[in-house]
Amino acid sequence: MNYEDVQKVSNAAKAKSNLVNTNFFKYFIRAVMAGFFIDVAMIYSNVVGNVFSKTMPEWGKFVGALVFSIAVLLISFVGGELFTGNNMVMAFGAYDKQVSWKEAGKVWGVSYLGNFVGCAILALLFVGAGASGTADYFAGLISACLVGSEMCIRDSFVTAYCLVPGLSLGAMVKSMVVVTLGNMVGGALLLAWPLRKMSADK
Repeated sequence: MNYEDVQKVSNAAKAKSNLVNTNFFKYFIRAVMAGFFIDVAMIYSNVVGNVFSKTMPEWGKFVGALVFSIAVLLISFVGGELFTGNNMVMAFGAYDKQVSWKEAGKVWGVSYLGNFVGCAILALLFVGAGASGTADYFAGLISACLVGSEMCIRDSFVTAYCLVPGLSLGAMVKSMVVVTLGNMVGGALLLAWPLRKMSADK
């Protein structure tokens, strides 16, 4: 990365930290909306996947993955705050000494909580409205989240959605902890650290 790009990422980290400190409610609502859009994309992705599941399952996975990408577009369009992306941005700013690790941790914590709240609200509405369908649909939803790349905020939807009989709360919590730590290691250590070290200093 050239220095101009380094400054952009570090400035984004400072802006996130400043917003949390000066207007907590606005930042939290942005995080809630990001979680909400992750849910919306997850629902559409599974609907599309189920359309092809019996006739062309390979296309169902492919098209479902494409549909899920609308989450990123919606979040970017409305200025949502997603914990997954904040792992990289805030860690990069901390490595660049533009924000402290305490500030980074605060942004992570608030965005994580807001994302979870947004996911939980829509997931509970989804289940409460009877739209969750059959056990086969539920199994497909779990499979979509466990196969391939894990995303802790997407899994928040599944965790909230799992509030049905016969499923272990302990297993859901364990899954969330493991996936969250994986997101943090991937974004903050495996991506942000080498990016900053390989980038121009001035």
